[in-house]
Amino acid sequence: MNPNALYVLWAGANDYLHGATTSATLSSDNLSQAIQSLSKAGAQKIMVANLPDLGKLPATHNGLYSSTLNSLTSAHNLTLSKSLDGLKQELGSDTQIIKVDVYSLYHEAITNPAKFGLTNVTTACLNNAATCDNPNKFLFWDGIHPTTAGHQILAKTALRALKTELSLPPRSQLSH
Repeated sequence: MNPNALYVLWAGANDYLHGATTSATLSSDNLSQAIQSLSKAGAQKIMVANLPDLGKLPATHNGLYSSTLNSLTSAHNLTLSKSLDGLKQELGSDTQIIKVDVYSLYHEAITNPAKFGLTNVTTACLNNAATCDNPNKFLFWDGIHPTTAGHQILAKTALRALKTELSLPPRSQLSH
């Protein structure tokens, strides 16, 4: 395992969206075990993202389980944050855990879309077989997944987290 590599974990959404679990503890425990396994194998830099509000996705916000998904997301993110804090203590300085707050990012994009250059943050660009004319103005490509513009917003947020946590040099000094 390359100790200089960055390992990224972002999981749990499918567990809740497809009804595989209603236990935030189970999903968070799985992530904690994955982090411990990576650390034991030699990973030194692990980025972990929390979940966006799964009850506010185009596929779920008008559904019967929207409020349940809101609650599961909150519980998942709280449990995950506590687990990550504990793992930082347990694993010490040998393993750096970088948190990415996707929940807050999506919430901000949904409440203030213009800040991100978006005009539609509630419906999907892809609707049945038709696509919208301006996908770069949409947050969601389909009922669950972000557009390229949404992924760019996520990438910028992840890079900021890396720079903050790892004290990376300016982008111009990073090798491509």
